[in-house]
Amino acid sequence: MKKKFWLNFPSSLTKDFVLIYRISIVLIFLISVLFLKFSIDQEREKIEEKIFVTSEQIENLISYNIDYLKYQLHYATKQIKETTENNHVANGEKVAKILSSFVGNINNQVDISITWNAFSWVDKKGDMSADGAVGVIKNPVNVSSRDYLVTTSKIPEKLVFGKPLLGALSGRYIIPIGMGVFSNSGDYLGTLAFGLDIERIIEKILKTISNENLSFAVIEGNEIAFASDNFDEKRYKKLADKISNLNELDPIKVIDRQGLFTKDSSFAAVRMIKNSPLKILVLYDSNESYHQIFNLFLRQLSLVFLVIFACIVLFQKIYYQIVKPVSGLSKFALKISKQDFSFVPERPKGGELLDLFNTLNSVKEVTKREKDLLKKLEVTNHELFRANEAKAEFLAKSSHDIKNYIFGICGLSKIILGNKSRSEILQSEELQMVETIADQSEELMHFVEDLLDTNQVDKGEFSLEKFKPCDVSSIIDRIVLLNKSLATRHHTVVRTEIENNLPKLYCDIRRMKQILVNLITNAIKYSKPQTSVTISAKYLKSEGQIYIEVLDQGIGMSKQEVEILLQGRGRDIDKSDLENVDSHGIGMSIVFKLVEMHRGKIEIESAKNKGTKVKLFFNVYEVEDNEEVLREKKNKNSVKNQAVLLVEDNPANIKITSKVLRDLGYKTSYAENGLEALKILDEEDFDLVLMDGEMPLMNGYEAAAKIREGKVFKKFKNYKKIPIIALMSSSDEKTIKKALDSGMNFHLEKSTSKTKLADVIEKCLG
Repeated sequence: MKKKFWLNFPSSLTKDFVLIYRISIVLIFLISVLFLKFSIDQEREKIEEKIFVTSEQIENLISYNIDYLKYQLHYATKQIKETTENNHVANGEKVAKILSSFVGNINNQVDISITWNAFSWVDKKGDMSADGAVGVIKNPVNVSSRDYLVTTSKIPEKLVFGKPLLGALSGRYIIPIGMGVFSNSGDYLGTLAFGLDIERIIEKILKTISNENLSFAVIEGNEIAFASDNFDEKRYKKLADKISNLNELDPIKVIDRQGLFTKDSSFAAVRMIKNSPLKILVLYDSNESYHQIFNLFLRQLSLVFLVIFACIVLFQKIYYQIVKPVSGLSKFALKISKQDFSFVPERPKGGELLDLFNTLNSVKEVTKREKDLLKKLEVTNHELFRANEAKAEFLAKSSHDIKNYIFGICGLSKIILGNKSRSEILQSEELQMVETIADQSEELMHFVEDLLDTNQVDKGEFSLEKFKPCDVSSIIDRIVLLNKSLATRHHTVVRTEIENNLPKLYCDIRRMKQILVNLITNAIKYSKPQTSVTISAKYLKSEGQIYIEVLDQGIGMSKQEVEILLQGRGRDIDKSDLENVDSHGIGMSIVFKLVEMHRGKIEIESAKNKGTKVKLFFNVYEVEDNEEVLREKKNKNSVKNQAVLLVEDNPANIKITSKVLRDLGYKTSYAENGLEALKILDEEDFDLVLMDGEMPLMNGYEAAAKIREGKVFKKFKNYKKIPIIALMSSSDEKTIKKALDSGMNFHLEKSTSKTKLADVIEKCLG
């Protein structure tokens, strides 16, 4: 069964749309409520306007009559005063004559609703003694009991209204009105009385009011003076309190309104008639007003429901034709981006959305193919990675053995030459061959180190050792001396131009030697016969840098080849014309990396068949001699009463390292594997252990861990504190970490200098 769209929110787009939909429906509902209220209020205002107009018409009609009669009464009062005798008694015949003339004038006024006996005279005794139509009344009627006469005898020339009554002479229902007449001296003479004919007034009002739904009543005090036939007296009683609150400051107001769902109320308005105590109450038929408003409400409510229904239909149409397809396509695109091809949205019916659907389908197919291809590439890459790891592991193991042999050859050669002077070497062909062996083995050592460094760079394990002050001039002199035989073979002269008193360079000394060995060796190898290589060094004081330059007059490189070399792609340079050059070609990439790690800068200038100039810039840091430097200056040959156990499986390395330790003044014993070392440690006392890594029976890592555990020992108690220094061929981060994790304290490479070895041993022994 299909879910309603407002019950299913598959995406943020749909959620936003549903939120807008709900807000819109609420807004439409609120606007509809306001619209209904406004419509009903307008209808009410129309009905109230009819009531106001009707009450105004009635008020104008009655007040016009009253104003006209008031004028006539004032005029008649003036004439009566003039005819009054000295005894302050009005003459009845003269008064009757005056009133008779006024009756004629009034009867000629068609719009005036006065009874046929419009004017009557009531003397000070309360007798009605004269009338404008009858003349002098022979048998006066005493009307002193009428309420308005009490007031007129006290207040001069003011209209006073009485309660509706049956006229004494006319026999018709009237509203009596009187005006007291006083002499010039202020004596009460009598009252001019006249009556408003209620029947005639009602007739005139009904002619004015054309709406049969309206009814009216004229109210005097709290009683109805007269009313239309359809007037509802029950409603009047309910509204009596509200009517009594009307005053001159608020001469008209609505006192009742029709409710939407109630029939017991309707519209009602009350108005005061000016210059009189009378009030006009106008009512609207309750049934009619209820039907009018309720029918209007139903009509407008139908319109509102129609609008809301149209909005819902419109929103559903927008949802199913736009929002839902777009939401589905959005989800489709998101799934494709996450390489999830399980979801397929409904196919749009047409238009741009169908085009988008087809496009996304095409993207899906392409992405799917790419994913499959990537999977294949990942498998291939994994296989290559495993092959590379195997290569790296093989290289590391092979280089370990190679460096052991090279270290042995180089070390033994130097031991043989160690006590011989230069003249003795030059006089002996055998010693010269030993010197050549030493030089060649050192050159081979550099090659192996470059090979290992390249492997470390590829694996991201390349790092520098602790920086120390370095004398650049002595390093350059040493390298030139080591390459003397190489320069002789290439018929090349090596010159040095080194500034005196160069400041010390703070660097990794072994790596700095490696940089300069590579550059100087390459310069000699690539030089043409009978040319020179110049190595210069000076201090750039303004920049705070040491500047080293290696200049040769060799085959040179083109500008394009220099760019390739600086990008670390030296192997891509065509070397077909360099068959006679003995170079392994991996040194420059290491040089660039080492210079960068020292935060230095390298520049290369070269031209084909003219030569190459390599410039190095290193920042100089002023460094005072610290404890480490001072220790290097101390005499290492002093005799020490301390014993060192050397654990090493290579005989040549045992001889070389043992001699170095004895030269440093330490008692030395050795073990050829870890198992033998554990046994010797339990039998003899030692202050320090020098431990190789790869050995038969038990390697150095296992032996170090066993020492720290101490479970194999019966007599040896210092197994937790005895210093263990790793002395290994490899110095990559992985090897160092493995050594330290096994329980060793420090790591040194076998090719390290005698000074550094002594320094580390002294540190460990305190």
